[in-house]
Amino acid sequence: MTIVQAIIEVLKSENKPLKSNEIYQKIIDKKLYDFKAISPINIVRGQIRRHEMNSKMVNASSVKYFRELSDGSFELISPK
Repeated sequence: MTIVQAIIEVLKSENKPLKSNEIYQKIIDKKLYDFKAISPINIVRGQIRRHEMNSKMVNASSVKYFRELSDGSFELISPK
């Protein structure tokens, strides 16, 4: 499972928007991904941003899975 797949799995199973730190904690709790990074929450945050529909990142993905809400949480959308 990739980090993006783990994020998608968390958002599907929770069926509600979550903030990136909550998504990270659910990934850890459910043992969906074994992070080797020093700062894994930043990895989760970065992957969400790469696949977020309004991302202006240089390395943004053309496949969008997430939408940021006004409170800073993220929800799952259909890929475009």
